[in-house]
Amino acid sequence: MGLTEKSILAVVEALKASKEYVYDIANICKECEHRSHVFRWVRAEDDDIEEVLRELRRSYRLALDKEQRLAEQIEQHGIVSLFGIDEVIRAFRRCHVRDCIHLRMVERKPRLATFYWKEGTTLEGWLRDVRLWLGPFPSKEDVKRCMDELKKIMERTYEELLMKVQQSRRNELVAILVKKDLDGNLRRNEVRLLCKACEESLVNRLEMNPPCEGINCLFKHFVAKFGERIGCRTRYVDVYDFGVLEGKNGNIIVSRGRPNQPTKNVLMFNPKLIVCIQNFFSSKLASKYLTYRSYPTEDPIVRWRRRRKAEERLRDLAFNCAKEFLVPTLAYDCETNQYAYVPVGIIEPSTIKIVEKLASIEYTIGSTEGSDAHDNIAKICENIGLEFGLRPIREYEVGSGRVDVAWLDKDAGALKVAIEVELGTLMITKITNDLWKLCEARPELGVLIVEGDYYKRVLERVAKSEIIKKMGLRLMVLNISEKTYVVVRGGVPLIAERGS
Repeated sequence: MGLTEKSILAVVEALKASKEYVYDIANICKECEHRSHVFRWVRAEDDDIEEVLRELRRSYRLALDKEQRLAEQIEQHGIVSLFGIDEVIRAFRRCHVRDCIHLRMVERKPRLATFYWKEGTTLEGWLRDVRLWLGPFPSKEDVKRCMDELKKIMERTYEELLMKVQQSRRNELVAILVKKDLDGNLRRNEVRLLCKACEESLVNRLEMNPPCEGINCLFKHFVAKFGERIGCRTRYVDVYDFGVLEGKNGNIIVSRGRPNQPTKNVLMFNPKLIVCIQNFFSSKLASKYLTYRSYPTEDPIVRWRRRRKAEERLRDLAFNCAKEFLVPTLAYDCETNQYAYVPVGIIEPSTIKIVEKLASIEYTIGSTEGSDAHDNIAKICENIGLEFGLRPIREYEVGSGRVDVAWLDKDAGALKVAIEVELGTLMITKITNDLWKLCEARPELGVLIVEGDYYKRVLERVAKSEIIKKMGLRLMVLNISEKTYVVVRGGVPLIAERGS
């Protein structure tokens, strides 16, 4: 089960065209039931600031009333839990007045801005400290002191917040920003105090009429356009947060990143392909909606390394998704238009084909690789397992030990192939231990991958091993450096030594 190179390129071109369509479109949803839930940051007017100050005073009075009622209850009945204190803090915490890091940094120059504090003016951390201080069974005296301290902190914080807003109002270097929905209604409990640079970045982040549900809405349009281009009927499954493209030969699941669902929830849609979208609507390409920020001139080697890491992340995304769901996976990066494809089940899992595929591994072990060579070969074996439609598992538990790579049957979960990779110096005890683990695992095929002169040493040990004869283990010994191998069963050669 897999795609041809021509089919993969066609899917990638459809993804690229769908992305460009969504990136170029303006005001996708002018009328939508979600308009009241979409907010944008705007510079506050005088009436907006007065509304914010009124909301701040109202929240403070509400918190004080809750604190007074709680104190009276504690005085009469004692305290059972700290939920009452949670309620007080939650009432006061509704007002969020925050300033950007650049304004807090000028604390070092008090003559420029003496009214900014590096410490936050919220109470989130304070409650955690109170819980540790009071312990599970606080006394009435401790709780009373706690309530007095809470009242002082709220009073001090309230005065600081008021002073911040009022002094920022008179300072032309500070921008006061508030949230308004698409119909111009003010959200009174969100205020930001920003420098000029941060104001420009935040205000210009979305166009004047943003889409109804932000990135979610854009991604739904992207999925619909992609389905249209490849001729599939499209529906978006909101509860699972991915799109399903229904075609004649099977379905395609389109998800931002790897589908964050259990395997059964994904496989119930009978997917023939999973498409994982990475960096959707990123700030570098979606310049119409987001503020464009270019990288400074950098060294070509640094640029190459960053691109190499991006390619590795893309391959890992495709591989991990294919490994989890055992479905062919295509990972596409909207930022670079690169893609990685991992096929699943394109080869019939017969013993002879598995042996031939493992014997065809092309890998040259460098003199300075060390443990990297071991991990790289194990990763190659995992990819080969996917090609046979088997589920690869790293560090598969066998008794008290582990084998490096195991291939499990997709449905029954039976162990088909167990692989041990041993590079470097091999002692007799190490060879014996590896053979014992492979026998104990009882796979349909055991594989021991070695290098150089140790290949002959292993063969000699296999010929003398009584446990292999007794267990009847079908074993492949592969010399990866010389590309030679032999397959035995119970110590009797099934496939005589062969080489490339």
